[in-house]
Amino acid sequence: MSLPAPCGAAAWSFIFTNLDSAEDRVDVIGVTEGGTPQPLTEDGASSQASFSPDGSNIVYAHGEFPGSLQDDRDLCMKSDGSAQRPLGDVQGIDGPTYSPDGKHIAVSQLVLDGDLASRIFVVDADGKAGIAATPDTKEGQSSVDTQPAWSPDGDSLALVRRVELQGGDTRSEVWVSSWPKSEFTRVYESPSIVLGLTWGRTATELLFTDWETPGATAATQRLLYSLELNTLTIDKIVGSAGPPQVARDAIVYFEYGDEDPNRAELLAVDRDGNLASAGQFAFNPTGAPRLPRCD
Repeated sequence: MSLPAPCGAAAWSFIFTNLDSAEDRVDVIGVTEGGTPQPLTEDGASSQASFSPDGSNIVYAHGEFPGSLQDDRDLCMKSDGSAQRPLGDVQGIDGPTYSPDGKHIAVSQLVLDGDLASRIFVVDADGKAGIAATPDTKEGQSSVDTQPAWSPDGDSLALVRRVELQGGDTRSEVWVSSWPKSEFTRVYESPSIVLGLTWGRTATELLFTDWETPGATAATQRLLYSLELNTLTIDKIVGSAGPPQVARDAIVYFEYGDEDPNRAELLAVDRDGNLASAGQFAFNPTGAPRLPRCD
């Protein structure tokens, strides 16, 4: 499988966040159709980037580390990495992601209300006029809302809520609401960690990776799931998968090397379960590969 050609005004086949553990830094990397990587940020504190619908802009989070209260904000830049600028007064810790019409950006923002938590907010594309878009919280319950994801038609918004339970245990929940009503329904829950929440090709399918740990001595299983919202039917697509994203007719994700943590392979699986490689990269990606969805 070859890398998908950049679409629209995008300058890259895909982008991703690279974690350099030795240097304690994260940066946004762009990859050309030919497979050549190039840093788009060089400050060591940029992550969680995604394209605007037409591929012309990239929005990303900037901060000392995800969840940092210092110098933690969302930034925007041209697809080629130029014209970096703050996105209004927005300060997010997760996301951010454009709505399909390019008019809004959903982010996860820190909220200091007794316990440290985060909630989803939707702002205009220029970073102004933010409104809350998050499920109600039970009194006394500590929770963190992250990974906002727009449906392909822009009529729904999904998110992952991490809930702290009695006894110190936690639970991951997936919630979905029509937009802009912000009336959320819980559609999935797991005792493990849900990552890479994204929509499939339709407004009735969600994709995500569930990081399950069967036992204290067992290795973590990274299982890629598809959730059909009309029936709440869940299917396992593949195991040992990083957070996914839909690309044309396939689902793409990184598979991490067990022997070399600084090497990852970009894989694609089609609806028939056929698996293909799009290349190996001498990086340590964190999160999903992000491709422009210009179609």
